[in-house]
Amino acid sequence: MQKTSRVAAIVLVGGGSTRMGQPKETLLLGGRPLLQVVVDACAGSPVVLVGPDRVRELLDDATRARDDLLVTLEDPPGGGPCAGLQAGVRSLPADVEWVQLLSCDLPRAAEVVAALEPVAATDPDADAVVPIDSDGWAQYLCGRFRAGALREALSGEVRDRSVRSVLGALSRVELRLDDDLLADVDDPAAAARAGLRPPR
Repeated sequence: MQKTSRVAAIVLVGGGSTRMGQPKETLLLGGRPLLQVVVDACAGSPVVLVGPDRVRELLDDATRARDDLLVTLEDPPGGGPCAGLQAGVRSLPADVEWVQLLSCDLPRAAEVVAALEPVAATDPDADAVVPIDSDGWAQYLCGRFRAGALREALSGEVRDRSVRSVLGALSRVELRLDDDLLADVDDPAAAARAGLRPPR
């Protein structure tokens, strides 16, 4: 967490997981559900989970008891990631200055968060710090955004719009990260490579 500004996290838990064949957030990494791994990456920050209320069941008792952990969902559900982000932004504490976005299927979320944290203060005019993969693609859904800029970008009709079309115009610092850090798990092969196992 930054020392001079307050950071909150929005974790997108929705999605059909059709290629995986089971909810990705339930996969186990070192015995912990992947959702717990991602939430733990945001230690010290309020967290908004965007998904059905049942996702609370995947978290340990101490995490579920946190008063700065909220669960919300776009209405109606199924509006795509930007609709989920919009619902998440509406649930953020009012005094948040930066928002860390994360998807629930990012096994190395803690390393991504740690890499972005010191960069967020380097350009006072930038609205975001966005990781870039080896192909030069911006990975918006694990970027860090100024709360005001994110709220404004998501203030209109965003259902079924691409993340790039909604967030791509924001001024940003780009940070090249290893593809291994940014790799999410979309199918069983990717899960196996990341050391993930089905829930017992």
